[in-house]
Amino acid sequence: FRILLVSADKSLCLLQQSEVVWLREEALASIVHTIVVDFPLSGEKVEAASGKEDAFTIWDEINMQVLAFKSSLMLATPKESLDLKAFQLAKKKTEPAYFDSNGFKKQILALTSVGKLFALHTSDGRVLWTKDLGEGDDYVDMWVYKQDPSHAGMQIGILSSNKAKTESKFLVVDGWSGALLSNKSIKCAADSVMKLQPAGSSSLQAALLADYEASKGHVVVADDSDLGLLDLRSTFLFNVDEANGVVSGYNLSPKLSGGDATLPLTNLWSLKLKEGQKIVGTASPNFFQKVYSRTRVLGDRSALYKYINPNTLFVSAESVGDKGEPKLTIYLVDTVTGKMLYSITHKNAWGPVHVVFHENWIVYKYWNIQGNRDEMSVLE
Repeated sequence: FRILLVSADKSLCLLQQSEVVWLREEALASIVHTIVVDFPLSGEKVEAASGKEDAFTIWDEINMQVLAFKSSLMLATPKESLDLKAFQLAKKKTEPAYFDSNGFKKQILALTSVGKLFALHTSDGRVLWTKDLGEGDDYVDMWVYKQDPSHAGMQIGILSSNKAKTESKFLVVDGWSGALLSNKSIKCAADSVMKLQPAGSSSLQAALLADYEASKGHVVVADDSDLGLLDLRSTFLFNVDEANGVVSGYNLSPKLSGGDATLPLTNLWSLKLKEGQKIVGTASPNFFQKVYSRTRVLGDRSALYKYINPNTLFVSAESVGDKGEPKLTIYLVDTVTGKMLYSITHKNAWGPVHVVFHENWIVYKYWNIQGNRDEMSVLE
Protein backbone atom coordinates (compact mmCIF):
# COMPACT_ATOMS: atom_id res chain seq x y z
CA PHE A 1 0.00 0.00 0.00
CA ARG A 2 1.00 3.63 -0.47
CA ILE A 3 0.19 6.64 1.71
CA LEU A 4 0.57 10.31 0.73
CA LEU A 5 1.39 12.12 3.97
CA VAL A 6 1.14 15.89 4.53
CA SER A 7 2.90 17.06 7.73
CA ALA A 8 2.36 20.15 9.86
CA ASP A 9 5.73 21.52 8.69
CA LYS A 10 4.34 21.53 5.09
CA SER A 11 6.45 18.57 3.98
CA LEU A 12 4.86 16.16 1.50
CA CYS A 13 6.05 12.55 1.32
CA LEU A 14 4.95 9.25 -0.19
CA LEU A 15 5.23 6.14 1.98
CA GLN A 16 5.26 2.59 0.64
CA GLN A 17 5.36 -0.29 3.13
CA SER A 18 6.63 2.13 5.81
CA GLU A 19 9.47 3.34 3.56
CA VAL A 20 9.79 6.85 2.15
CA VAL A 21 9.58 6.79 -1.65
CA TRP A 22 10.06 10.54 -2.05
CA LEU A 23 9.92 13.71 0.06
CA ARG A 24 9.13 17.28 -0.96
CA GLU A 25 9.77 20.27 1.31
CA GLU A 26 6.79 22.46 0.38
CA ALA A 27 7.64 24.82 3.26
CA LEU A 28 10.24 26.41 0.95
CA ALA A 29 7.30 28.10 -0.80
CA SER A 30 6.59 30.16 2.35
CA ILE A 31 10.01 31.69 3.15
CA VAL A 32 9.79 34.84 5.28
CA HIS A 33 13.47 35.60 6.07
CA THR A 34 16.79 34.71 4.42
CA ILE A 35 20.45 35.45 5.08
CA VAL A 36 23.58 34.33 3.21
CA VAL A 37 26.57 33.23 5.30
CA ASP A 38 29.95 31.63 4.68
CA PHE A 39 30.66 27.96 5.19
CA PRO A 40 33.05 26.84 7.95
CA LEU A 41 36.71 26.26 7.13
CA SER A 42 36.01 22.52 7.19
CA GLY A 43 32.84 20.89 5.87
CA GLU A 44 32.70 18.26 8.61
CA LYS A 45 30.27 20.21 10.79
CA VAL A 46 27.79 20.82 7.96
CA GLU A 47 28.07 17.24 6.67
CA ALA A 48 27.50 15.86 10.18
CA ALA A 49 24.35 17.97 10.48
CA SER A 50 23.06 16.76 7.11
CA GLY A 51 23.83 13.11 7.90
CA LYS A 52 25.34 12.56 4.44
CA GLU A 53 28.88 11.64 3.47
CA ASP A 54 30.79 12.54 0.35
CA ALA A 55 30.67 9.50 -1.98
CA PHE A 56 32.10 11.11 -5.13
CA THR A 57 35.75 10.02 -5.41
CA ILE A 58 38.60 11.13 -7.63
CA TRP A 59 38.13 8.03 -9.79
CA ASP A 60 34.52 9.01 -10.35
CA GLU A 61 35.72 12.42 -11.47
CA ILE A 62 38.18 10.86 -13.97
CA ASN A 63 35.55 8.51 -15.36
CA MET A 64 33.09 11.38 -15.71
CA GLN A 65 35.64 13.47 -17.64
CA VAL A 66 36.40 10.56 -19.99
CA LEU A 67 32.71 9.97 -20.66
CA ALA A 68 32.13 13.69 -21.18
CA PHE A 69 34.97 13.76 -23.74
CA LYS A 70 33.51 10.77 -25.62
CA SER A 71 30.06 12.35 -25.53
CA SER A 72 31.40 15.59 -27.02
CA LEU A 73 32.83 13.54 -29.93
CA MET A 74 29.52 11.62 -30.27
CA LEU A 75 31.32 8.34 -29.56
CA ALA A 76 29.52 7.46 -26.31
CA THR A 77 27.13 4.51 -26.28
CA PRO A 78 23.61 4.89 -24.80
CA LYS A 79 24.81 3.15 -21.62
CA GLU A 80 27.78 5.51 -21.32
CA SER A 81 25.46 8.49 -21.76
CA LEU A 82 23.35 7.24 -18.86
CA ASP A 83 26.48 6.70 -16.76
CA LEU A 84 27.59 10.27 -17.52
CA LYS A 85 24.27 11.67 -16.29
CA ALA A 86 24.54 9.53 -13.16
CA PHE A 87 28.07 10.82 -12.46
CA GLN A 88 26.96 14.44 -12.99
CA LEU A 89 24.03 13.97 -10.62
CA ALA A 90 26.24 12.33 -7.99
CA LYS A 91 28.74 15.18 -8.18
CA LYS A 92 25.97 17.73 -7.83
CA LYS A 93 24.76 16.06 -4.65
CA THR A 94 28.25 16.08 -3.14
CA GLU A 95 29.27 19.70 -3.81
CA PRO A 96 31.70 20.54 -0.97
CA ALA A 97 30.28 22.57 1.92
CA TYR A 98 33.35 24.38 3.25
CA PHE A 99 34.69 27.92 3.07
CA ASP A 100 35.29 29.26 -0.43
CA SER A 101 37.94 31.99 -0.52
CA ASN A 102 36.55 33.24 -3.84
CA GLY A 103 33.13 33.78 -2.31
CA PHE A 104 31.13 31.69 -4.80
CA LYS A 105 30.02 28.85 -2.50
CA LYS A 106 27.93 30.05 0.41
CA GLN A 107 25.12 28.86 2.63
CA ILE A 108 21.59 30.26 2.44
CA LEU A 109 19.63 30.15 5.68
CA ALA A 110 15.90 30.33 4.91
CA LEU A 111 13.27 30.62 7.64
CA THR A 112 9.70 29.68 6.70
CA SER A 113 6.38 30.83 8.13
CA VAL A 114 5.83 27.46 9.87
CA GLY A 115 9.08 27.80 11.83
CA LYS A 116 11.27 25.48 9.79
CA LEU A 117 14.85 26.60 9.18
CA PHE A 118 16.57 25.38 6.00
CA ALA A 119 20.26 25.50 5.08
CA LEU A 120 20.70 25.52 1.29
CA HIS A 121 23.84 25.27 -0.83
CA THR A 122 24.19 28.19 -3.27
CA SER A 123 26.01 26.05 -5.82
CA ASP A 124 23.40 23.33 -6.41
CA GLY A 125 20.47 24.39 -4.21
CA ARG A 126 20.34 21.18 -2.20
CA VAL A 127 19.11 21.13 1.39
CA LEU A 128 22.06 20.66 3.75
CA TRP A 129 20.06 20.43 6.98
CA THR A 130 16.77 21.49 8.51
CA LYS A 131 15.70 22.59 11.99
CA ASP A 132 12.12 22.70 13.27
CA LEU A 133 11.75 25.72 15.58
CA GLY A 134 8.06 25.18 16.30
CA GLU A 135 4.94 26.60 14.69
CA GLY A 136 2.32 28.98 16.01
CA ASP A 137 4.50 32.11 16.26
CA ASP A 138 5.07 34.96 13.83
CA TYR A 139 8.77 35.08 12.94
CA VAL A 140 9.73 38.75 12.90
CA ASP A 141 13.44 38.83 12.05
CA MET A 142 16.60 36.76 11.60
CA TRP A 143 20.20 37.98 11.59
CA VAL A 144 23.81 37.01 12.40
CA TYR A 145 23.89 37.43 16.17
CA LYS A 146 27.51 36.51 16.84
CA GLN A 147 30.46 35.52 14.66
CA ASP A 148 33.88 34.38 15.78
CA PRO A 149 36.68 36.54 14.25
CA SER A 150 38.77 33.41 13.56
CA HIS A 151 35.83 31.86 11.64
CA ALA A 152 35.45 29.16 14.27
CA GLY A 153 31.75 29.61 14.89
CA MET A 154 28.62 31.51 13.91
CA GLN A 155 25.37 32.09 15.79
CA ILE A 156 22.08 33.13 14.21
CA GLY A 157 19.48 35.10 16.15
CA ILE A 158 15.78 34.54 15.41
CA LEU A 159 13.08 36.74 16.91
CA SER A 160 9.43 35.67 17.01
CA SER A 161 6.20 36.95 18.54
CA ASN A 162 3.08 35.14 19.68
CA LYS A 163 -0.26 35.63 17.96
CA ALA A 164 -1.56 37.90 20.73
CA LYS A 165 1.44 40.26 20.28
CA THR A 166 2.08 40.24 24.04
CA GLU A 167 5.25 38.17 24.30
CA SER A 168 8.34 37.54 22.18
CA LYS A 169 10.85 34.75 21.94
CA PHE A 170 14.53 35.00 21.06
CA LEU A 171 16.21 31.87 19.70
CA VAL A 172 19.92 31.44 18.97
CA VAL A 173 20.96 28.56 16.69
CA ASP A 174 24.29 27.40 15.32
CA GLY A 175 24.62 28.77 11.80
CA TRP A 176 26.47 25.71 10.51
CA SER A 177 24.62 22.82 12.13
CA GLY A 178 21.24 24.19 13.22
CA ALA A 179 21.72 23.18 16.86
CA LEU A 180 19.61 25.21 19.29
CA LEU A 181 21.93 27.17 21.61
CA SER A 182 19.54 29.43 23.49
CA ASN A 183 15.80 29.96 23.95
CA LYS A 184 14.68 33.06 25.83
CA SER A 185 11.20 34.48 26.44
CA ILE A 186 10.71 38.26 26.55
CA LYS A 187 7.71 40.04 28.07
CA CYS A 188 7.54 42.56 25.26
CA ALA A 189 5.93 42.64 21.83
CA ALA A 190 8.16 42.55 18.75
CA ASP A 191 6.23 45.17 16.78
CA SER A 192 9.19 47.54 16.47
CA VAL A 193 12.68 46.00 16.17
CA MET A 194 15.91 47.95 15.87
CA LYS A 195 19.40 46.45 15.43
CA LEU A 196 22.12 47.82 17.71
CA GLN A 197 25.75 48.49 16.93
CA PRO A 198 27.94 45.33 16.94
CA ALA A 199 30.02 45.07 20.11
CA GLY A 200 32.86 42.94 21.46
CA SER A 201 35.45 40.81 19.71
CA SER A 202 32.75 38.49 18.35
CA SER A 203 30.78 41.39 16.81
CA LEU A 204 27.75 40.63 18.95
CA GLN A 205 24.73 42.35 17.43
CA ALA A 206 21.83 42.73 19.82
CA ALA A 207 18.40 44.13 19.04
CA LEU A 208 16.03 46.55 20.71
CA LEU A 209 12.29 46.00 21.12
CA ALA A 210 10.46 49.32 21.55
CA ASP A 211 7.14 49.66 23.35
CA TYR A 212 6.13 53.23 22.55
CA GLU A 213 2.87 53.12 24.51
CA ALA A 214 4.72 52.24 27.72
CA SER A 215 7.79 54.34 26.74
CA LYS A 216 10.11 51.40 27.35
CA GLY A 217 12.71 49.55 25.35
CA HIS A 218 13.93 46.00 25.88
CA VAL A 219 17.44 44.97 24.82
CA VAL A 220 17.44 41.50 23.27
CA VAL A 221 20.50 39.38 24.13
CA ALA A 222 20.93 35.63 24.57
CA ASP A 223 22.69 36.03 27.92
CA ASP A 224 22.33 38.94 30.36
CA SER A 225 26.11 38.96 30.78
CA ASP A 226 26.36 40.31 27.22
CA LEU A 227 24.66 43.55 28.28
CA GLY A 228 27.97 44.91 29.54
CA LEU A 229 29.43 44.77 26.02
CA LEU A 230 26.84 47.11 24.54
CA ASP A 231 27.34 50.84 24.12
CA LEU A 232 23.87 52.41 24.04
CA ARG A 233 24.99 56.02 24.07
CA SER A 234 23.44 58.14 21.33
CA THR A 235 20.81 55.52 20.51
CA PHE A 236 17.90 57.20 18.74
CA LEU A 237 14.79 55.66 17.27
CA PHE A 238 11.53 56.83 15.74
CA ASN A 239 7.91 55.79 15.52
CA VAL A 240 5.45 56.45 12.68
CA ASP A 241 1.78 56.55 13.68
CA GLU A 242 0.06 56.26 10.31
CA ALA A 243 -3.45 56.36 11.77
CA ASN A 244 -2.96 59.79 13.39
CA GLY A 245 -0.34 61.14 10.97
CA VAL A 246 2.31 61.66 13.66
CA VAL A 247 6.06 60.95 13.51
CA SER A 248 7.90 60.89 16.85
CA GLY A 249 11.54 60.61 17.88
CA TYR A 250 12.90 58.92 21.01
CA ASN A 251 16.15 58.55 22.89
CA LEU A 252 17.19 55.46 24.85
CA SER A 253 18.71 55.69 28.32
CA PRO A 254 22.27 54.30 28.13
CA LYS A 255 22.43 52.92 31.68
CA LEU A 256 22.00 49.19 32.25
CA SER A 257 21.89 48.49 35.97
CA GLY A 258 21.62 45.15 37.73
CA GLY A 259 21.42 43.16 34.50
CA ASP A 260 18.01 44.68 33.69
CA ALA A 261 17.48 44.79 29.92
CA THR A 262 14.45 47.13 30.12
CA LEU A 263 15.25 50.81 29.60
CA PRO A 264 13.09 53.95 29.50
CA LEU A 265 12.41 55.82 26.25
CA THR A 266 12.38 59.62 26.22
CA ASN A 267 10.20 61.40 23.68
CA LEU A 268 12.37 64.13 22.10
CA TRP A 269 10.09 65.51 19.42
CA SER A 270 6.83 64.92 17.56
CA LEU A 271 5.84 66.01 14.08
CA LYS A 272 2.18 66.07 13.13
CA LEU A 273 1.31 66.32 9.46
CA LYS A 274 -1.21 68.80 8.11
CA GLU A 275 -4.90 68.13 8.49
CA GLY A 276 -6.17 65.79 5.78
CA GLN A 277 -2.78 64.21 5.00
CA LYS A 278 -2.53 60.43 5.21
CA ILE A 279 0.80 58.63 5.46
CA VAL A 280 1.11 56.05 2.67
CA GLY A 281 4.80 55.15 2.77
CA THR A 282 7.92 55.46 4.91
CA ALA A 283 11.53 54.33 4.51
CA SER A 284 14.90 54.77 6.18
CA PRO A 285 18.39 53.69 5.07
CA ASN A 286 20.12 50.64 6.42
CA PHE A 287 22.05 51.87 9.44
CA PHE A 288 24.86 49.38 8.78
CA GLN A 289 25.15 49.80 5.02
CA LYS A 290 28.64 49.83 3.50
CA VAL A 291 29.46 53.03 1.64
CA TYR A 292 32.48 52.55 -0.64
CA SER A 293 32.64 56.10 -2.01
CA ARG A 294 31.59 59.03 0.16
CA THR A 295 32.73 61.77 -2.22
CA ARG A 296 32.47 62.67 -5.88
CA VAL A 297 35.32 64.46 -7.67
CA LEU A 298 34.03 67.34 -9.79
CA GLY A 299 35.51 68.78 -12.97
CA ASP A 300 37.40 71.50 -11.12
CA ARG A 301 39.02 68.76 -8.96
CA SER A 302 37.01 69.73 -5.90
CA ALA A 303 35.23 67.11 -3.81
CA LEU A 304 31.46 66.91 -3.34
CA TYR A 305 30.58 64.95 -0.22
CA LYS A 306 27.49 62.76 -0.16
CA TYR A 307 24.87 63.50 2.47
CA ILE A 308 24.91 60.13 4.19
CA ASN A 309 22.87 60.42 7.36
CA PRO A 310 21.57 57.06 8.65
CA ASN A 311 19.07 58.96 10.82
CA THR A 312 17.07 60.22 7.85
CA LEU A 313 13.42 59.25 7.43
CA PHE A 314 11.41 59.36 4.20
CA VAL A 315 7.68 60.05 4.68
CA SER A 316 5.08 60.23 1.91
CA ALA A 317 1.57 61.55 2.55
CA GLU A 318 -1.40 61.85 0.20
CA SER A 319 -4.06 64.55 0.47
CA VAL A 320 -6.69 66.45 -1.51
CA GLY A 321 -6.26 70.14 -2.39
CA ASP A 322 -8.79 72.97 -2.12
CA LYS A 323 -10.09 72.32 -5.62
CA GLY A 324 -10.33 68.56 -5.11
CA GLU A 325 -7.09 67.72 -6.93
CA PRO A 326 -5.06 64.86 -5.42
CA LYS A 327 -1.46 65.44 -4.45
CA LEU A 328 1.40 63.56 -2.87
CA THR A 329 3.80 65.29 -0.47
CA ILE A 330 7.27 63.96 0.33
CA TYR A 331 9.09 64.81 3.57
CA LEU A 332 12.67 64.11 4.65
CA VAL A 333 13.02 64.27 8.43
CA ASP A 334 16.07 64.05 10.71
CA THR A 335 15.05 61.47 13.32
CA VAL A 336 17.51 62.81 15.93
CA THR A 337 16.41 66.45 16.00
CA GLY A 338 13.04 66.26 14.25
CA LYS A 339 14.17 68.89 11.74
CA MET A 340 12.47 68.98 8.33
CA LEU A 341 15.30 68.55 5.83
CA TYR A 342 13.34 68.72 2.57
CA SER A 343 9.81 68.56 1.18
CA ILE A 344 8.28 68.39 -2.29
CA THR A 345 4.71 68.03 -3.60
CA HIS A 346 3.64 66.04 -6.68
CA LYS A 347 0.33 67.14 -8.18
CA ASN A 348 -2.18 64.59 -9.50
CA ALA A 349 -0.24 61.88 -7.66
CA TRP A 350 -1.53 59.18 -5.33
CA GLY A 351 -0.35 56.11 -3.45
CA PRO A 352 0.67 53.42 -2.92
CA VAL A 353 4.28 54.52 -2.68
CA HIS A 354 7.20 52.10 -2.94
CA VAL A 355 10.61 53.40 -1.85
CA VAL A 356 14.28 52.37 -2.08
CA PHE A 357 16.58 54.38 0.21
CA HIS A 358 20.31 53.73 -0.28
CA GLU A 359 23.26 55.97 0.57
CA ASN A 360 22.25 59.47 -0.60
CA TRP A 361 19.74 58.19 -3.19
CA ILE A 362 15.99 57.86 -2.75
CA VAL A 363 13.97 56.27 -5.54
CA TYR A 364 10.19 56.10 -5.08
CA LYS A 365 7.26 55.09 -7.27
CA TYR A 366 3.71 56.45 -7.15
CA TRP A 367 0.59 56.56 -9.31
CA ASN A 368 -0.09 59.54 -11.61
CA ILE A 369 -3.86 59.93 -11.88
CA GLN A 370 -3.84 62.39 -14.78
CA GLY A 371 -1.46 60.33 -16.87
CA ASN A 372 -2.98 57.01 -15.70
CA ARG A 373 0.46 55.50 -15.19
CA ASP A 374 3.17 54.74 -12.65
CA GLU A 375 5.87 57.33 -12.26
CA MET A 376 9.23 57.26 -10.52
CA SER A 377 11.12 60.13 -8.93
CA VAL A 378 14.65 60.36 -7.58
CA LEU A 379 15.98 62.46 -4.74
CA GLU A 380 19.73 62.91 -4.31
